[in-house]
Amino acid sequence: MEQNYKIEEPELIKKETVKKVIFYIYIFFSCISIYKRYTYDVPSRNVVNTIGRTEYIVNRETNERYDKPFSSLSCYKTSYEDLEIGDKIGDFEFFDKDGKSLKIYKIYKSKYGVGIKKARSFTVFNKELK
Repeated sequence: MEQNYKIEEPELIKKETVKKVIFYIYIFFSCISIYKRYTYDVPSRNVVNTIGRTEYIVNRETNERYDKPFSSLSCYKTSYEDLEIGDKIGDFEFFDKDGKSLKIYKIYKSKYGVGIKKARSFTVFNKELK
């Protein structure tokens, strides 16, 4: 009598398990990116990011110049309607590398954060200002 033994190789990882693990990894990194977007660290509320420019910013009240170029900081943009024009914080002056004054912008505050007036939009660079 001959016995037929069926040898089954164990399935090491099921496809469903792999899908779940990939899904949870995706959720994890999504949460990290959302957290970083809303909790970034800005050295000072006087510094504004403008990608691709070489200007520096000067606080006109303290006459302090920031040596970092804008492209090294993070920010996000919001629409003009998000900021209230009555919430003026102060004036800041932009300088290029030669020290020549370029433009003067006004800084505003709203429930969405702090913005600097820039054409038809504002650049928000500090979400939570008290």
